[in-house]
Amino acid sequence: MPDIITLPDACEALYCRAECVMRENKLRKIEEIAKTIRELAVPGMKPKALIDAAKARHPNATKKEIARAAFLSVILSAEYDPEDTQALHDIAIDTRDEG
Repeated sequence: MPDIITLPDACEALYCRAECVMRENKLRKIEEIAKTIRELAVPGMKPKALIDAAKARHPNATKKEIARAAFLSVILSAEYDPEDTQALHDIAIDTRDEG
């Protein structure tokens, strides 16, 4: 006998799928912003300048998303580009504190 799927079960499954898709989209957006930050960041750059540059490329990004992307950039660059890591860390901290 086949399993019977009730309407509440179907709704819950759809809701869970939609929530998963939204999380994936948000992560993709953060990754895109992190890529931009890595491209734009240079040693000695002021956090505000980098935030403004990231905002220019991603006008709908919130400060919270830019801060998360900056932290992601720190994590990803720490192993490969230690000189830029401190600058990215400072930007991430400054952005987080502004939000």
